[in-house]
Amino acid sequence: MSNFPGIFTQRSVKNLPDANVGYRFDRDWLGRFKIEPVKGYGIDLNNNGEYDRGKDGVLGYDFDHDGKISKDEVERTNQMMKAAAGEEDLNGDGIVTQKEKEQAAYLRGRYDGLDRNGDGKLQKEEMEQGGMKVWRDTNGDGQIGQDELYNPSNLDHNGISGLFNPGRSLDEVDPHSGTSLISPAYRKGFGPEPLVQYDQFAGRDRLNLKA
Repeated sequence: MSNFPGIFTQRSVKNLPDANVGYRFDRDWLGRFKIEPVKGYGIDLNNNGEYDRGKDGVLGYDFDHDGKISKDEVERTNQMMKAAAGEEDLNGDGIVTQKEKEQAAYLRGRYDGLDRNGDGKLQKEEMEQGGMKVWRDTNGDGQIGQDELYNPSNLDHNGISGLFNPGRSLDEVDPHSGTSLISPAYRKGFGPEPLVQYDQFAGRDRLNLKA
């Protein structure tokens, strides 16, 4: 067993549904500007039990497969992961409407389409093949930036990867247990060979994003 658990080995971290991950500008019924929070499905990468902007990840699924990730899609991803875990109160107001029940059933179907092996979890291969990204708000502005979307297999894509700076890989997300698995993502030739997961071509993947 490694003397450095969590550094050289796979470890479990918490999922953070309904995390306040950003904001959007809107108008009230009088036409006045207001700021609305964006709720996302956070991954507690630093494992401190709360969402830290720029340090933790947020799942974003490209629902319409247009090559873009929007704030609406970040919120729908949050609802999809909750629905996959059996929740139907998608907006978190304590009341389940018929519309929410229907929407939860639809979102469970979308989740099942991603879960190709049917184990109830999403492995990184399933996420990447299905169009899932991990948003890390590195500049802390609450907005989705082009260089802030990461492939699950490479959560850092800073071009530096070695024994003491391997980067991280989001290996698995389990909405039922509320946990995810992350591990080092070594560049080939550095670090223990069984942990080689870094793909130099799967790192920086710039997308044109809509607001």
